[in-house]
Amino acid sequence: MIDRTPVSQTVARQLQNMIRSGELPASERLPSQRLLSERLGVSRPSLREALMTLETLGLIRTFPGRGTFVANPDEQPSAKATHWRYSDDFGMSDVFEVRLLLEARL
Repeated sequence: MIDRTPVSQTVARQLQNMIRSGELPASERLPSQRLLSERLGVSRPSLREALMTLETLGLIRTFPGRGTFVANPDEQPSAKATHWRYSDDFGMSDVFEVRLLLEARL
């Protein structure tokens, strides 16, 4: 069976593991999107979508003009809290499709 997991979800999981393992330490600024996409071997759009997912989960925070940082451990949700309560009804692709529609109107 072919794995049809979107690249952005795979990247989000990789980054989440890197944060939880301490490879990307709390309060530290993430490398640039160019460097991070090269390091992970993915396109920048896939990386950006993964970063949006992690920001939604509260694992990273983006500050305009300063960059993207790993959230402090006391600000991060527990591993159990990362399960979205609507996941039985809606997939991540549904969420991002709605976000794209709504954000395009801004």
